[in-house]
Amino acid sequence: MWEVLVRYLLKGNANFQSKVNECMDAIIDKMNYSVTKRKFDFKEGRKEISLERLLYIESKLHILEFHIMENEEIVYTMYETLNVMDDMLSENGFIRTHQSYLVNAKHIKNVVRCKVILTNRVELPIPKARYTEVKKKFIACQGEV
Repeated sequence: MWEVLVRYLLKGNANFQSKVNECMDAIIDKMNYSVTKRKFDFKEGRKEISLERLLYIESKLHILEFHIMENEEIVYTMYETLNVMDDMLSENGFIRTHQSYLVNAKHIKNVVRCKVILTNRVELPIPKARYTEVKKKFIACQGEV
């Protein structure tokens, strides 16, 4: 039997956002849900990132931009190739949609001709040659959820 009540929140609390995060952590703990985290050496410093929050990585001339959803979208950068990140993250549900983009399948809302639409409404291009492969991987990832 599931416990329905985890915590309660008071409106107007000055620490409301931190209390919401605390409640979500408690729910995740009760569900025995594990979050995969990785440490990255960004130009902004070494940071541990939850892969669940990583939307996509964009490559711009060997500089990678990590688009991460926290309270708002944050972008961290590092010097590396997208091929290295693809090899590192492909088993964690990341799909190479373009030579410049590695996308977290959990944040893909839809795949339509020539683009991937993310849950935050960002649209990223898919070359015609990759469309079928990207669509198959997206459908496979949806089946795992």
